[in-house]
Amino acid sequence: MARETYGIVEEYGEAIVDKNWMGEDSKLIFLGGIMINTEGAYDLFYPIRFESHDKSGVKLDLMAVFDQIHA
Repeated sequence: MARETYGIVEEYGEAIVDKNWMGEDSKLIFLGGIMINTEGAYDLFYPIRFESHDKSGVKLDLMAVFDQIHA
């Protein structure tokens, strides 16, 4: 259910982003995921999306950053 809810939020976020404010060299970062609340321990973040977008629409997937953390 959390994954489905995240998908709805992601779609909404994409729909409301206005890239006209961006300068030629500006970047917009999308970082999204699910918070996992644990009892008696640290809460966890499950990353689903980490991307950089530029004004022209070029997307760069940055999820590999999380792979390096767990390596």
